[in-house]
Amino acid sequence: MESSSPDSSRNSREIGYNFKITRMRSAAAEGEGNRIIHIMEGNEEHLASMHRKISEPPRLLTISAGRPSCCIFRVPESLVEVNGQAYQPRIVSIGPYHHGKPRLRMIEEHKWRYLGFLLKRIKEKGLVLDDLLKVLQPLEAKARDCYSETIQLGSDEFLEIMVLDGCFIVDLFRKVGNIVSIEPDDPIISMLWILPFFYRDFLRLENQIPFFILQCLFDLTKMPDEKSGRSLSMLALGFFNNAMLRPDEVIAKFHDLKGQHLLDLVRASFIPSEQDHEPSKVSAPTRLIHPISKLRRAGIKFLPGKSDSFLVMKFRHGVIEMPPITMSQHRGKLFRNGRRSRTVHQQYRDVHQHYRNSWYVQWASFKHTYFETPWSFISALAALILLLLTIAQTFFTIYAVYKPEK
Repeated sequence: MESSSPDSSRNSREIGYNFKITRMRSAAAEGEGNRIIHIMEGNEEHLASMHRKISEPPRLLTISAGRPSCCIFRVPESLVEVNGQAYQPRIVSIGPYHHGKPRLRMIEEHKWRYLGFLLKRIKEKGLVLDDLLKVLQPLEAKARDCYSETIQLGSDEFLEIMVLDGCFIVDLFRKVGNIVSIEPDDPIISMLWILPFFYRDFLRLENQIPFFILQCLFDLTKMPDEKSGRSLSMLALGFFNNAMLRPDEVIAKFHDLKGQHLLDLVRASFIPSEQDHEPSKVSAPTRLIHPISKLRRAGIKFLPGKSDSFLVMKFRHGVIEMPPITMSQHRGKLFRNGRRSRTVHQQYRDVHQHYRNSWYVQWASFKHTYFETPWSFISALAALILLLLTIAQTFFTIYAVYKPEK
């Protein structure tokens, strides 16, 4: 191609720090403008840095975070800024996210004490600490995939956390469930203010280890004299039931219940079984349900339901039935950290259709205005009587004028 002329150089302009675009005319182009890009020598060190960033996998939200196996996430910073105390552990760290924080060191020391007591007990089975580490080694990659964030720990340190935290949780469940004896001087059990913190910290989304790790350690360390027959799921739900206070027969239903971690296990225990709800036939998205005040003005009534799960909602003939729920600080933390509960789409749609029916709304508004209280009813009745008397007076007045004479 031709070299650029002085006229074309006047049309040149710099782009960035290492590119130049030159306008020129070529005889072969038959009058059409061609663009020539002269690439200047780049910064090799900068290019190498960019290529390195391209090749590095994401760390704060790994590629595996989109897989079904990933179940332990970091809480978004936007939620932490609103109410960080609902998501951050207060007294004990479980798993790698909050491991080693100085403010959680007190219970960290007691984890080692619990592990020591457990090792003394399983020594009768011929098990030692190395056996616990070896049995979890094949599960390490699967456990790492459960976390949405890359765990910057070596294999030894990661397995140490799994064994230490897992054995602490499993043995604590056994002690609270009266499966094994409690040391008389155990402050975790004897000091009444500690366990309530555990009820909350064990149910924080960032403070979890995979349930299959707990199940593996539970099965491995189970002694022959443990004849209670209670599964790990029942021991875990029984532990949290000290704060939730559900009937024992409700907990007994979940002997074989499984979860991805402790928070998911508790969440799953509140989801109604297939027998407790009608299958939804709606695939279209639903709108948000209206506030109770508006629903009541539309004539919708509320009655307490009798289901074990507060997620069971029934709507029939303008009446919503929902089991009563007592809110507490512990249950509020559970709702914030376990938000993946199912939505009852069919009931939402039925309520919305009822609300949009103008006849229901007008009739309910009339009853609310004139029959809500005894005084409003008396006023409405007096107005009706006055109206009837006025009509009667008008009728007889007109009748007297036009009455045919005999």
